[in-house]
Amino acid sequence: GVNIVPLITTASVAGLAIGFGAQKLVKDVISGFFILTEDQYGVGDYVTIGVPNGVSGVVEDLGMRTTRVRDTSGKLFIISNGDIVQLLNHSRGALRVWTDVTVPADADLESVKRVLNEVGREAAQQMPDKVRSSFACEGLTQISGEKTTVRLAGSVFAQYQDAVLLDLNERIKSAFDKNGLRLG
Repeated sequence: GVNIVPLITTASVAGLAIGFGAQKLVKDVISGFFILTEDQYGVGDYVTIGVPNGVSGVVEDLGMRTTRVRDTSGKLFIISNGDIVQLLNHSRGALRVWTDVTVPADADLESVKRVLNEVGREAAQQMPDKVRSSFACEGLTQISGEKTTVRLAGSVFAQYQDAVLLDLNERIKSAFDKNGLRLG
């Protein structure tokens, strides 16, 4: 004489709640499986998740359900694999970077190019763990009556992009001072 309708209703509602809750878990695990099997990124890769305005940093941990990314300021982001829709992996292939150097329009461009090429070679030799290929002067990017802009470009490992560019700028300033060249 016990009415089982409330018991069945409660069990059905609980089953639906567990089903909906498990749906997110299953999505995260399946996404994690594909991330791992397709080798989309790995621990140590520098990535941007949620392109274009997402989280950028180094992957610290990659699990079946979540990915942990630490940004350059030290913040740790824990992202559900199922929420990763767009991803940019900066660590696959060379990351090309450059710095533009402005000099007076009347500067001796051959001397400027020579000094920039020396700086680029020196940087690559002294930072082989950060620089993939030597920096080289690519030529003029802008000209006017007052100034000329020359580009120094090369490729680096993505996580060191900012550090290498800061170092290059210091090296350029020092080399220009040493060689009597003026910046514009």
